[in-house]
Amino acid sequence: MKYFVLLALLLPSLVRAETSSFSPLGGAYYDNVNNLTIKLGLAYQYETVFETLESNGEEYDQWTHSKFLFTDIEASTDSHLLSVGAGAHIYGGNFRAGLSHGTSDHNKQFGVTGTFSGMFLSFKAGFYKFEPGSNKFMLGIGFGY
Repeated sequence: MKYFVLLALLLPSLVRAETSSFSPLGGAYYDNVNNLTIKLGLAYQYETVFETLESNGEEYDQWTHSKFLFTDIEASTDSHLLSVGAGAHIYGGNFRAGLSHGTSDHNKQFGVTGTFSGMFLSFKAGFYKFEPGSNKFMLGIGFGY
């Protein structure tokens, strides 16, 4: 329940984030470990990278990518995950990788997750260690950014 309260508190920040160096992350995912989940998060853009190009004797800067740090909360009826990590916005999508901690079916889980989101379609993969001692490889797909 406390994670749903955190999601509710985070929502106004996501709405306001579009006008600053913060950007929202969110979506709905299905994976083989946590089943169907809803994700909300926030990314802080700390660096924008430009490439200097020349055309017709004039130089101009073209955006190539932006680097960001993120945190997100992923929740379903019987699981929740809090993740932190780093990523990059690249044209129509983003790559991100992070560390996750939470519970699934009342078992604690720790893991590493990577996500690629492009054109609102997302793919994710990860490796989780569960207490009391099992490990699982996770694959998932969803709609989000």
